Amino acid sequence: MTRTLRPTRIGVLAVVFVTMLVFLPSPSASATSGTLYIDETTTLTEDHHGHIVIVGDDLTLDCAGHSLFGPGGGAGIDLEFRSGVTIQNCKASGFGGAIAGWDVRNVRIIGNELFESRNGVAVAGQNIEIVGNVVYDNSRNGISYWSGTDAVISGNTVSGSGYRGVQVE
Repeated sequence: MTRTLRPTRIGVLAVVFVTMLVFLPSPSASATSGTLYIDETTTLTEDHHGHIVIVGDDLTLDCAGHSLFGPGGGAGIDLEFRSGVTIQNCKASGFGGAIAGWDVRNVRIIGNELFESRNGVAVAGQNIEIVGNVVYDNSRNGISYWSGTDAVISGNTVSGSGYRGVQVE
């Protein structure tokens, strides 16, 4: 007697699932995940999968070249309503805004690599420095700065934006 094996529904799903895993970014051997809340000067020691929310003022987040991987929406590094914050040396992709915040003051965004998000930088506020960043392949704008005063946007390399490289309104 010869038996013919046919793929079952579970078998087909397993093949699709395995195929999908091949295209996901592979997590590093040492990576954190979820939402990190930062309330003091912090230097990352590993990559992070998820959002970072700045909940304190007068601090520095130094990613030390580590990467942030996003779920496709929201802010990668959320600066909303913060003052005196410096974000530096971060690599961020997969967010609505890799670095974003409304009503920010005295914020410095320096030496980051921001790519493959909707917006690389999206901020509104006063006394903002966006300097020396590499921003590329974002589906909307590379750098967006709205409704503020005293902004310095200089020395950035911006390419491959869907709408505008740099938007100032």
